[in-house]
Amino acid sequence: MGIMEELKKQARETEREIDQKLEDLEKLNTNIDPECTETEEGRPEERLKSSITRLLSQLKKTATEMQEISSSKLDQTMSSQYLSSHESYNKRFIEIRKVIEYKRWQQELMGNQQAEGEMQKVENLLREGRSLDNSLEMGQSVIKTASEVFKSLAYQKTRLMASQDKLVRFAETIPGINTLLSRISRRKRFNAIVIGLAIAICGCITLLYVAF
Repeated sequence: MGIMEELKKQARETEREIDQKLEDLEKLNTNIDPECTETEEGRPEERLKSSITRLLSQLKKTATEMQEISSSKLDQTMSSQYLSSHESYNKRFIEIRKVIEYKRWQQELMGNQQAEGEMQKVENLLREGRSLDNSLEMGQSVIKTASEVFKSLAYQKTRLMASQDKLVRFAETIPGINTLLSRISRRKRFNAIVIGLAIAICGCITLLYVAF
């Protein structure tokens, strides 16, 4: 197995681990225990955050290595996809982390009951923010597609204009071609007349020779 295949395998495994860790972190956020006290290793979410941070760094490093050694369009596309995946995972991780940190802060400041109400508002805002981000990404995708279509049409227009110029130049040469063909036709008729006269003269001479 080549280096590129090893990196692809490593990137896929890292993605699966990140998915699982983020799901665990989201579950912890949903069922967070306000009375949870810190242990020697810290709160449960701290261990998960540390693990996710390490995995994200590993995924980015792997994708960057893939990009550096890619020798085909497919490899470049795969490395770009993993870099995009890293950005998406990182954004999701930051959102979950902020929610947990805010929930902890609210719990410590005002108690669990009020914190839950405030956190619901925060989660609703974050959810709305994600929706707006998705809409923005879709809009940017549409704009990008429209830009590519515009470039394609502009290119086709340039090609058509070039073809039109060639047709005009060719049409301009047609009168010259017609003149040339006319000259050739006249020359052929002249040659035919000369040959006919020569044959007639030869015939007359032959007849005179036979008669006398």
